[in-house]
Amino acid sequence: MIPLLLQLAFALALGYFFLILYLLRHESPQAGPPAVFPTIAVMVAFRNEEHQIRRCVEALKQLDYPRDCLTVFLLDDQSTDRSAEIVREAIEGLSYMRYVYVDHTLPGLNGKMNAVALGIKMTDAELIATTDADCAPNPEWLKKLSSHFDASTGMVSGFTTIAGDENGTLLNKMQQVDWLFIQALAVGAANGGKPISVIGNNLMYRRKLYQALGGYEAIGFSVDEDHALMKEIVTKTHYAVKYLDEPESVVISHAYDRFMDFVNQRVRWARGGLNARPFAWLVVGASFLAHWLIPLLFFSGHYNIVTGTAIGMIVGVDYMMLKRHMRKLQLEHLRAFIIKYEVFQLIYTALIALIAPFRRRITWKGRSYTKV
Repeated sequence: MIPLLLQLAFALALGYFFLILYLLRHESPQAGPPAVFPTIAVMVAFRNEEHQIRRCVEALKQLDYPRDCLTVFLLDDQSTDRSAEIVREAIEGLSYMRYVYVDHTLPGLNGKMNAVALGIKMTDAELIATTDADCAPNPEWLKKLSSHFDASTGMVSGFTTIAGDENGTLLNKMQQVDWLFIQALAVGAANGGKPISVIGNNLMYRRKLYQALGGYEAIGFSVDEDHALMKEIVTKTHYAVKYLDEPESVVISHAYDRFMDFVNQRVRWARGGLNARPFAWLVVGASFLAHWLIPLLFFSGHYNIVTGTAIGMIVGVDYMMLKRHMRKLQLEHLRAFIIKYEVFQLIYTALIALIAPFRRRITWKGRSYTKV
């Protein structure tokens, strides 16, 4: 007789297995280069990024996009370091790149959300693209994302990867795999018509659609402004959200050097995602419970074919999903770290579950927020 615990565990593992297979059916859509280049305004909000901002600006200068269709807004959210000086020096003589000092706050907004909202008011571009000051987009980034806008598309997100560090630390590798895992879920969900998240450092959307929704002023403040806008588009309009995992769509970000800085970022994401749609709760919840089945079964003392099959389905389908995206994004060297990542994921998700319910204030860029 199979114990009830094993029956439930096997059912959950089976459900997770088929959920991931369902997501894997919905790959990134394909599109050729745009016949006509739409006008694009790139918004980069920054605050005290003197160690990263030059790399970002130099990458933006390498974008392969017609300069007469492009404006880059570098939005200084009241930096107190050398960021402004570095930006001004880097963009000198480039008319399509504009430094803007954010000197006031729109009602109900704060931080990055406020800076981007102010930047959008300064442009009449057809499409708005956003990235972060610690990121470097692929030169084909704008062409790739904009090529996926058709009459039914309101928002397109690209894939963000994490740069490797010179020392090859395990923490760096784990963050690289974690970003792949999270976004692999998002790619399948979005392209299956059930978007669960996008990422603000690699995002593009229609300006008129943003304005029709009332802008961020109507949406209200959130530390995850990208998710808040995506949810408004999905729930209030007929427009689709796409998520790309093609190499040309990639933006490269930096990993955290300290484990708790990484955990605090994930806590911030978790708090910002509390108002997620039901399918997002299903995907995240199924992933959390399925992975925590592994140590539960291990310590239960029930070692049999049912236990082995349940664990094998969970780890196996993770491996299948990660392997596919590693191959597409030319990151196959990370395959050696997938099993270690399974342990890493258990550790940090446990910390999030312990910390997030009691974290009433989120600190970001030297500012604290209670409403997230």
